[in-house]
Amino acid sequence: MPTLKTSISANYESIGYKSAKYLILKGCKNIGLINGNMELIPYKNRYYGYKKALSEYGYKENVIELFENKIDYLRNGYDSAISLIENNPNIDGILTSTDMQGIGIMRALKEKNIPVPKKIKLISLTGNYIGEWLETAITSMEIPSKEIGVKIANMIVEKIDNNTTKKSPSHIIFEPYFVERETT
Repeated sequence: MPTLKTSISANYESIGYKSAKYLILKGCKNIGLINGNMELIPYKNRYYGYKKALSEYGYKENVIELFENKIDYLRNGYDSAISLIENNPNIDGILTSTDMQGIGIMRALKEKNIPVPKKIKLISLTGNYIGEWLETAITSMEIPSKEIGVKIANMIVEKIDNNTTKKSPSHIIFEPYFVERETT
């Protein structure tokens, strides 16, 4: 069976940039990023986008990088939010890697009596269906997973139908889309 030499991904830098820029345009000046291990491309590129947006306005970075292989997303979101608040009481926006971390963040903010979105706005950088079902639904950058899956399946079927071993290297990047909900 022929192997595909095509890589397909989401535009992770765009995710970080557009999310940070959105919070800036909503009035946030102290935006924290709770991110995964930046040795991995999605997290590194999200950081680059975040950094680019903040540097355009001269704002300081507030980054927490999580390194664990087995991540307890809820606990990490909670602990990271507490750390951001303690280290910078002026935090007014938080970007987080996943909706699950967002749930932990929401719990920490609730316990600290910090109203969302009035005092701190929150965006998940990898939207998941769970974020829209929360009591306070999380704003997110959605990765078009279904479209990516369809593209991959169609490429495989095309290779099989054409019975070709012809290499067709390419890099396909899907743009995320923004879903505003109650946390912003």
